[in-house]
Amino acid sequence: VPPCRYGIAHFYDLVPVKDTQDLIEKLRQELVEAKLQARVKIANEGVNGWITGPLGEVESYCERLKSDLEVFAATDFKISPCSRAELSRGVKV
Repeated sequence: VPPCRYGIAHFYDLVPVKDTQDLIEKLRQELVEAKLQARVKIANEGVNGWITGPLGEVESYCERLKSDLEVFAATDFKISPCSRAELSRGVKV
């Protein structure tokens, strides 16, 4: 069985988001630049969604979110392998 090349990171965190519009724009730009696919919901009460793409890149991006953005500092990203068919199409934040 060949190793899985793709991954999906699910996350959900009830954490205050001060500037939702700023976070939406930042994530939208970063995800497109990183060539990852995602479905993310941002509200004043928290964040949830998933990010898909090449497994190593998904893992790296989630680590970067945790270290670079305070809102994700305590977020528990559940990362697992997935098939190409399970990848999201595009970015929706």
